[in-house]
Amino acid sequence: MKLVHTADWHIGKNLNDYSLLEDQRDWFLRFVRRLEEIRPDALVIAGDLYDRSVPSREAVSLCSEILSQIVLELGIETFVIAGNHDSRERLSFGSSLLEKEGLHIAGHLKESITKIPFREADFYLLPYLEAHDVRRFFPDVPIRRLEEAINHYTKPSLEKMDKSRINILIAHGFFSCMENRESSAENGLLSDAQVGGSEQVNAAPFLEFDYVALGHLHSRRRAGGRQIWYSGSPLKYSIDEAHQEKSFQVVELEKGMPPSVAWESLPPARDVRILEGSFEELMDPNQYPGSEDYIFLHLTDPAAILNAISHLKGRFPNCIGLKYINQTAVRAKELLSRKLQLRKMDPISLFADFYRHTTQEELPESDSAYLAETLAQSEAAVDLAEERRVLR
Repeated sequence: MKLVHTADWHIGKNLNDYSLLEDQRDWFLRFVRRLEEIRPDALVIAGDLYDRSVPSREAVSLCSEILSQIVLELGIETFVIAGNHDSRERLSFGSSLLEKEGLHIAGHLKESITKIPFREADFYLLPYLEAHDVRRFFPDVPIRRLEEAINHYTKPSLEKMDKSRINILIAHGFFSCMENRESSAENGLLSDAQVGGSEQVNAAPFLEFDYVALGHLHSRRRAGGRQIWYSGSPLKYSIDEAHQEKSFQVVELEKGMPPSVAWESLPPARDVRILEGSFEELMDPNQYPGSEDYIFLHLTDPAAILNAISHLKGRFPNCIGLKYINQTAVRAKELLSRKLQLRKMDPISLFADFYRHTTQEELPESDSAYLAETLAQSEAAVDLAEERRVLR
């Protein structure tokens, strides 16, 4: 069986003040043409079809147009789950009717994981969930963490799985096999640091599946074994993704054999890039040719340039921001120096410095004398208390 795995379409996404809808239309239309050439048995979209729970009319129209071409014109069986950005209710609307046409959507969580047989494979659809979504199905089980919720919810399906068929899981969230953290780090798998403060779920039970198609993380990466993968998003949706290579995955599955995973990239109409240089260098067309890409600028000038963004937008019309990187470093160095200086000051000098900073005046001598006397009395009281404690 051949399938295409993609995720995190985020239709309707804005990058700063720029709508990416036209960029998305261009990419998805080329994606449809590539699907026509690949002719997969199935397409998997692992969550976050839309960028907002209430998508715009234009976003819904584009999504409908693309899915209609894939399902109705190309006849590719398509499996979609809800991600954390999707509205479960809106995504599930009309799903029973669409299923007859070959579009399978799992928005709501049901009493058991949705299982859809298709040809020689069973597709298991696990939409984005939180612990409280599962507790109502297990009222007598003390479920506290997300990992416990997912384990309880998926266990019956794992126990009943027909191992003679190709079993495919589609899920959305932070997953990683955590049986051996050291080997996971060495092989480029996910780590706690890579998922920030969100709860990470052990994907080791998912090794029972022949392939696991994940969504939620926007970079392509393996999350465990040889069969648990994030496809990443099709386009760059933030400056943090500027250096990521975007792709979708073409997966060939044969029972009893490891999955064959290949990546394909479709270059975007406009890339997301970071350019670094001085204002003069960036304004020089010989050094930096003008571009329609979405550009974030790192200016190396030691001082701010008046109306820099206005001038630079003449060369980079889709400039989405700038930062003076040297000024940041200089300010950090000055702050560190100031902290070290303050640590060396005695309490009275420190207070006098604070008084001067807040009032723009010098601390009166009478106040300085009063402060010195008060500090001396406090120190004497502390010494006396310590002496009494030792004598006890």
